[in-house]
Amino acid sequence: MRPNRRPLALHRRLPALNRHLLVLGALALLLSSFACRHGSSTEPGARTLFLVYSEPSSFPPPGDPGCTHHNAPAFLHAMTDWGGAGTLQPREGRVHSLLFDAPPPGEHWLQVFDYRFCATGCPIAVEGLSINSVQLRRVSPSGGASSCPVVWFSLGSHGSVSP
Repeated sequence: MRPNRRPLALHRRLPALNRHLLVLGALALLLSSFACRHGSSTEPGARTLFLVYSEPSSFPPPGDPGCTHHNAPAFLHAMTDWGGAGTLQPREGRVHSLLFDAPPPGEHWLQVFDYRFCATGCPIAVEGLSINSVQLRRVSPSGGASSCPVVWFSLGSHGSVSP
């Protein structure tokens, strides 16, 4: 081949039918790769966790105005041990929700900040929380720098949630 002569592009060498087959084959390979990596909708195992917070019908009497002022920006903000975080969005009435990417299987905790609990000493909601329709009940201190409680749950290898 001469140095200043460019080779013909592959798509010009192949007849039109072969070009279409090549494109369809590449598309099928790409789609099968995507399906293997992300699983199917019928495959067991949750890829996401749906957190729901149902507010209580009443809250403790207002406490320290400084606590309320300080924690108002974090209103209905959720934090987790695996780094998932976000603000719960209103659904209906006194119900709020947030979708998280699922962490690896094991023991996990979360906190939902609600400044209306300032009178309790910690602006944290510990009741009315559920993940994937499973009510969470295990509450304990975080063990970290904060003395405020966290709500614990277990995530099974197939995405099942246990309180």
